[in-house]
Amino acid sequence: MPPAKKESRLPVCCKYCSKVSDTLILHLKQKCMKGASTEDIMAVRGEARQAVYSHIRKGMVVDYNLLEVMLANPVDRLTIVHWLEETDHVVTNKKSFQEIATQHATFITEKKTPAECTTVLNAARVKFLEVFRKANEGLPISSEEQRWYLYYLEALFILKHMQRPAVVRNMTVEEWCRRKVEHGSHGRMSVIGVKENKSGAVATICLDEEEEAWLNTYYRHIRSVFLKNSDHEIDDESERFFINSSGLPIINASNDIRIFQKRNKVQSVSSRQARKDLEMRSFSVAHKGLVEEYLTHSAAAEKHQLLKTTETDTLGNEVISDIINTTGAETSTTHDDILESQAHQMFQNSFPVTVSGKPPLKKARKELVGSHDKACYDKWRGLQRDLRIKDAIAHFPCRRPSEMQVKRYIDSQDWLINKISPKDVVSSWKPAEQTMEALDSPAILKLVRTQNWKGLLVKDDVRKGKTVMATRIFQKDEVVCDYHGTQISKAEGTKRLMATDQDAMGYIFFYRNSRGQARCIDAQTVLCPCHPDRATYGRLINHSRKNYNLKPIAATVQIDGKDQDIIYLKATRRIECDEELAFDHKVRRKSVHGEAADAE
Repeated sequence: MPPAKKESRLPVCCKYCSKVSDTLILHLKQKCMKGASTEDIMAVRGEARQAVYSHIRKGMVVDYNLLEVMLANPVDRLTIVHWLEETDHVVTNKKSFQEIATQHATFITEKKTPAECTTVLNAARVKFLEVFRKANEGLPISSEEQRWYLYYLEALFILKHMQRPAVVRNMTVEEWCRRKVEHGSHGRMSVIGVKENKSGAVATICLDEEEEAWLNTYYRHIRSVFLKNSDHEIDDESERFFINSSGLPIINASNDIRIFQKRNKVQSVSSRQARKDLEMRSFSVAHKGLVEEYLTHSAAAEKHQLLKTTETDTLGNEVISDIINTTGAETSTTHDDILESQAHQMFQNSFPVTVSGKPPLKKARKELVGSHDKACYDKWRGLQRDLRIKDAIAHFPCRRPSEMQVKRYIDSQDWLINKISPKDVVSSWKPAEQTMEALDSPAILKLVRTQNWKGLLVKDDVRKGKTVMATRIFQKDEVVCDYHGTQISKAEGTKRLMATDQDAMGYIFFYRNSRGQARCIDAQTVLCPCHPDRATYGRLINHSRKNYNLKPIAATVQIDGKDQDIIYLKATRRIECDEELAFDHKVRRKSVHGEAADAE
């Protein structure tokens, strides 16, 4: 008997980067879901397979012209065609292998001018500016508009400023906040130095005032929304500036731009093609040196720290900009409505809505309300979804969860029918009233142990020295961080206070714990003994008597089986992205150690 034919592996599409792969699991482990659990990866792979199967069931004939519209890269099209033919599908209007090879060569080597590269920016500008206006006026923005805005900024970096995709991927919040200002013939310019993770090379991007405003709007209004969906663990102190709608760092900026170009119905081009055009142009010796300096990623560490070459980088950007610019039904209540409202009441009395209740069978529904079955059943499902959203919110009392965290909680419940969306839970989330049980939750205690509080950034300030800024939105009553240091008695704290310079007195925090004991936290040292690898945020938060946005809360919790006093700092109001954090140190009191924290 001849050996059985090996089953063809199904090429599927990654939902994060849209890459077609016949080894999706390996791709997810190495790229888009690096560090995720095997269960999560297998779930995404199952969704991808089901998506492909659902399309296959609609017919066994595929038009190659449709593949050309869907996939820009001829190699991806060839992979799909190969699998389709192995599984007995018929591909019509198929190109020969020679034609596909020619298309691929053209796809890789076709030369484009810088002006042609920015075609997509011109095509999308009107819609982009509309989203920019809505964001700054506080109007609601859809998730599609948020992605549109992100894609536009990625295209701006890569297609106009000729930066490599790695610059978009590696740029951090700290690098954005440390941008320098330079003045050139084109006016005020903001210069950003982006350091490569592996090579240490530094890329420089020069933005005019309008472009800086665009990125600032993304940072303050759109990135904060994306962060709601993330529980991504950051290995180092830097947070990525460009993140996707799931709150994860951008993996494949080139693919995002291809999607953006297709949606705007413009030809797919890359910055590499435009850079080739610049290399072949005839410049004066001075201009050629400026362009090379701007496009070259310097390996000098001082360029990243001090941006010493901002003037030459600004001039090089102006030369490239000049090249781009020169090339180119009211309803009324009826008798039927009244009958429907009566049917709703009967339906809810007969089938009470509960969090874990199963939907009533169709036969029972029909017998009870007849033709009003669909309307009553839809309302019942809506009420149950509302209950389940409230139940999920109650599971995360102190800190806003990410969509991934909510998904894991939903999957742990027996909600096989009428599942809720993690996105709806995150958008509806508000902090619960602070109780000892809420402040003792595992998620909060993990942050206390690791001191890896998210959404915070320490900046240098000429007047204040150090400031702590919010890099995402915090809701009222949300725990932002804790005041961390060495815990000592009140007597020891008073002794240390007497021996402390006046400038360092603000680091000694007196309070009364839940057992009525007078205690003290000494945070004078930059690195505390229990976290010698990092500086904590609480000690760096400045004082404000009138404009404070945080308030200390004292709690006694169990960590590793032992009672430990924690001073949480919670938001007294909504805190916006890029807003400085402050709380009242109570320094105006005559007695510094009169439980000055007012810790509740």
